[in-house]
Amino acid sequence: MSISVGDGAGLICINFDRSQFVAVADVLSGFARPLVEQPTALFEFDWREQISEIVDDWCRRHQLRRDGLSVEQRRELISLLYDTGLFETRHAAQHAARALGVSRATVYADLKGFR
Repeated sequence: MSISVGDGAGLICINFDRSQFVAVADVLSGFARPLVEQPTALFEFDWREQISEIVDDWCRRHQLRRDGLSVEQRRELISLLYDTGLFETRHAAQHAARALGVSRATVYADLKGFR
């Protein structure tokens, strides 16, 4: 068997726990937040911004990462979003799913219990 340049001869896979890198990235992303508050008039009715802020604030208050939420915690957060009326907007479930790091189907399944 002859191997020429450009042909793959093998594959090396290195597995490691990247949770520490994710935690550092979360801390560093906090420094990237604007120091000046966003003008309320511009973002008052921006439902995407409201969903993101509610998720961020809730996770910060509970000292949890979005990707570390239990099913009960996620449902509590979706309940909070539901109570604010944000799911009345088209595509809100898709944006909430992205903000929570879950699928849209998961958000809809969780919403079933609140409707």
